[in-house]
Amino acid sequence: YNVEYALASSETWQSVAQNSKQATFNLTGLSSQTDYKVRVQSACGSEWREAYFTTAVEAPSVGDSGSDDFEGSTCGWNLVNGSLTNAWAWGTAANHGGTKGLYISNDGGTSNAYTNSYTMVYATKLLYFAEGKYQFSYNWRANGEKAFDYLRVALVPASKTLTASEDIPNGFTVSTLPEGWMALDGGRALNEKSEWQRKEAVANVSGTYYLVFAWRNDHHNQDDADKNPPAAIDNVSITKIT
Repeated sequence: YNVEYALASSETWQSVAQNSKQATFNLTGLSSQTDYKVRVQSACGSEWREAYFTTAVEAPSVGDSGSDDFEGSTCGWNLVNGSLTNAWAWGTAANHGGTKGLYISNDGGTSNAYTNSYTMVYATKLLYFAEGKYQFSYNWRANGEKAFDYLRVALVPASKTLTASEDIPNGFTVSTLPEGWMALDGGRALNEKSEWQRKEAVANVSGTYYLVFAWRNDHHNQDDADKNPPAAIDNVSITKIT
């Protein structure tokens, strides 16, 4: 086989193997969280067959402490929004100290507001935890309709795939989370608070997890004026308890 790869946006192919009988090829030296393509051709000269893939995010180690105030950048957060109208954004429309925060927006980040439509979106950050006990804290606010529009906060195993959708995952409710998720919100949805709140949680953790802020809303019985603002997050802090 002949094997080549390239950045997804490029036509500059790099050879991995030529006229090789290997069954497996390893690509090394790739960048994290980057789109690539690979193509394979039998050495007898058949057409190339292509496939696309995205490398995983490298998980930084939490160490003894870590914090995100969202002032300088998105700080490594991945916003899993798909094409939904209500989506996580990073900007100036909502913050608790400083000028920027992480929040749900229905206009690309201009405002911290949501509209009447089914939404399941996530803000995630991949982290590696040395075995131990950690304290998590963050500022939050989220109004929404009781039991239907809410914020959940959790640690999610890195093996899980989170996808923005109009549907909610099995086990995701105001008082339960899917198997393997560890609640960092006291075990219950956060909502019905238009003023900023402070939340703290302690968890025993070991390994690689996503820190996840998940927003859910439906389209029933909503008066936008009464139910806004949706979720907003600021001043995330993680401290290892020694």
